[in-house]
Amino acid sequence: IKPWLVLGILFSLIYQCITLDATGILKGLATKTVQTFGSNHDVLLAMLFVFSSALTVLTNNDITIIVLTPLMLEIQQNIPSLDVVPFLFMVLFSANTFSLLLISGNPANIIVAQAADLGTTEYIKHMAVPTMATAAVLALALYAMRRRASRSANPQQPLSPRVGRPWTDSVKLPKYAVFCAVRLLLTRIVMAFADDLQSKWAC
Repeated sequence: IKPWLVLGILFSLIYQCITLDATGILKGLATKTVQTFGSNHDVLLAMLFVFSSALTVLTNNDITIIVLTPLMLEIQQNIPSLDVVPFLFMVLFSANTFSLLLISGNPANIIVAQAADLGTTEYIKHMAVPTMATAAVLALALYAMRRRASRSANPQQPLSPRVGRPWTDSVKLPKYAVFCAVRLLLTRIVMAFADDLQSKWAC
């Protein structure tokens, strides 16, 4: 294991994810998802599951949990009839499940990949199927949990004006948000193909 390399990758990604989150764009997109699908709680759970999963792949599990957990609590405050427990479980487990897919999705992945001498491509080949299988089981479990909770809940209520405010209000620095998003995307691409490029240059 190369500890300084692990720390370098970890701190670089943490810095990029934190600066992206600080612009408010992630919360804004999450709020937009709630606004679009909030009229149907089952659809809302499914769409937030997709959003949480995609956000984890693009950033990491910690950022997803930090961004979405306060939003779930805000939704519950504004829709008292909604059982927020399935939503909180969804954020927690989807973030940790999809963080298995990429080396940079979870700090533990970096250590494991270094110890096993796995490049990005090899790591994904090993983890893609287990991640997708776990995600499928998780989706079924969340659906069952949500259906059980909905039986004892009151009729669905629409979102209140607080959650219905323009999602762009959450975005503090739109231009910097674009810059941070592009920077993070390029970093992800470079990390994904770094091993292949290194082997070609070595030849």
